[in-house]
Amino acid sequence: MGKYINCIVCKKRFYTIPSELKRNKRFCSRKCLSKFRIGKKLSKQWRKNIAKAKIKDKNPSWKGGRVKNTNGYIMLHYPEHPFCNHRGYINEHRLIMEKHLKHYLKPTEVIHHINGIKTDNRLENFIVFSNEGYHCVFHRWNYYNPKYVIFDGRYSLHQ
Repeated sequence: MGKYINCIVCKKRFYTIPSELKRNKRFCSRKCLSKFRIGKKLSKQWRKNIAKAKIKDKNPSWKGGRVKNTNGYIMLHYPEHPFCNHRGYINEHRLIMEKHLKHYLKPTEVIHHINGIKTDNRLENFIVFSNEGYHCVFHRWNYYNPKYVIFDGRYSLHQ
C-alpha cells in the first residue's frame, strides 16, 4: 500500500503511506525536517497567519478572553492585573471579590465556593480565608474562626 522513499536531508530510506505522500512528507523525522527548514524564509502567507494568530481578537479560536481552566474555574484575560498568570489570565471569582472589597486580594488569600460549584461566582457563594491553612480547617471540621475570615457571603450581604 505504501512505499519506501529516501529522506531529502539524510538520504535514509523510510516507509510512508499514500496520504503522507499527498501531503508531501519527504523527511524521515522531525529532526530532518527542522534541518531542512534552517535558513529558509517563511512564505508571506505563513508570516501573515502567524501574526494574525498572535492578535487575540482576530484569532478564530478567541472566545473574548473568558476560558475554563483544567480545574474547572473560569478565567478572564486581564493582563494588567498584578497577580495574573504568565498568559495574562486571572480567576474570575478573585476579580469579583476584589471588586467587592475594593482592593487586590493577596496571593495567599483563598476563596471558597460554598456550594462547591466552581463556576457559580455570586458573592453570596464565597467565603474568603486569610490563608490555605484556615481553608483546610474549614473543610475538615466545617468550622472556622471568624477572626481569619475576610468575607463570608452567607452573612455579609444579608445585613
